[in-house]
Amino acid sequence: MIPSDVDKANELVVQQLRSFCLVYENHSYAAAARKTGRSVPTLWEQVRSVEKRYEVILFRRKGRKIEPTASAEVLYTSLRPLLAGIDSTFERIREFNTLGADTVTLVTGVRMMCEELGAPLAKFHEELPQVRLRLVHGDDDTAVRMISEGTADLALTLERGPEQKDSLVTSERAYTIDYLAVFPEDHPLNRKKRLGLNDLIRYPIIIGHRATSGRALFEQTLHREGLTSKLNIAAETDNSAFTISCVRAGMGVGIVAGQAVESPLTSRLAKRSLSHCLGQAYIAFRRKKGRQPTKVVRTIMDLIRETLA
Repeated sequence: MIPSDVDKANELVVQQLRSFCLVYENHSYAAAARKTGRSVPTLWEQVRSVEKRYEVILFRRKGRKIEPTASAEVLYTSLRPLLAGIDSTFERIREFNTLGADTVTLVTGVRMMCEELGAPLAKFHEELPQVRLRLVHGDDDTAVRMISEGTADLALTLERGPEQKDSLVTSERAYTIDYLAVFPEDHPLNRKKRLGLNDLIRYPIIIGHRATSGRALFEQTLHREGLTSKLNIAAETDNSAFTISCVRAGMGVGIVAGQAVESPLTSRLAKRSLSHCLGQAYIAFRRKKGRQPTKVVRTIMDLIRETLA
């Protein structure tokens, strides 16, 4: 960085940068003003200060709306992790001085909570009993929203494909799971030692909706093997617990991502791995980009990895 850039950076104020990001996110000075409680002229002046320092135009008016310029796109992408990092310094200092005696919010799915996370979270409670866990159910979109907004500290979701990466959220693999076929113990499929996709699609299928990673993978594999026309979907769901409930009701064979372990969720149901057909899947930690994990959050992550590796 050349000296003149250092001087410009020294003149910037965090509130100015945050105001620019809010206007960018809300596509409007008025909407950003309502959210912050500051006036439109104040936000406009703060954005103008940012424009002067960077010597660029950040927004252009189009009718009654404003649109970000290419420079605004670049600046926003660069600033969000920096601002998140600044925010996390307060949390880290507070934790250092209070031993982290606070609440940690974890967003996850019903199936994960019922089948895998109980043991590592119990160990966490033993190690740090002064820290209260707030457990929130949420799908991928809910997890990403809460992490982006800063209302959750950590999320555990099925790893998304590369085309679904989020600019404000980081993804870090936690542990491996399989794609599983789930059906009643007395189902004809339970008599087979190894299941193929051709065996499964003889029966109605219960699977995630089209926006889920498992559904996309399942349909791609069927297409590759020339079996798409034989697929009969009885129900689409947005989480594995719903899929399992439909299986229990006798609606068909469920396709879920999980571990072939006994749990109350799948009692009296058979689980068979489809890793030889569909490969493996991963559960990922989701955190806000640029936000440094506290010792408490890092402890949760380490215990989950150690217990479920």
